[in-house]
Amino acid sequence: MHYSPTTSTSCRTPDELSREAYDSIVDHLPAMRRRVYDFIKSTGSRGATGDDVAAHFGRFGTINGRTKELHRMGLITPIGERKTRSGRMATVYVDAFLGEVA
Repeated sequence: MHYSPTTSTSCRTPDELSREAYDSIVDHLPAMRRRVYDFIKSTGSRGATGDDVAAHFGRFGTINGRTKELHRMGLITPIGERKTRSGRMATVYVDAFLGEVA
């Protein structure tokens, strides 16, 4: 393949390309995955554990899977751990684009 400096991506910054990728992924998430993502995003820099998400939606099994999928997709990122309602430590996730995308 021949590289041309006039390709459509050459005038856009990596941040602009990241935002386009972000928008295209988030816009096409299945409903429950999108709801989980929106909830985690709404927690801002405090983030949310799987337990926080489960408490918000009133269920755990399907929610835990959505959290793992969002992490694999790169839409949420771990920032540490904190105790859950049961006193166990759990990973805290935040929006991977926290502060980067309006």
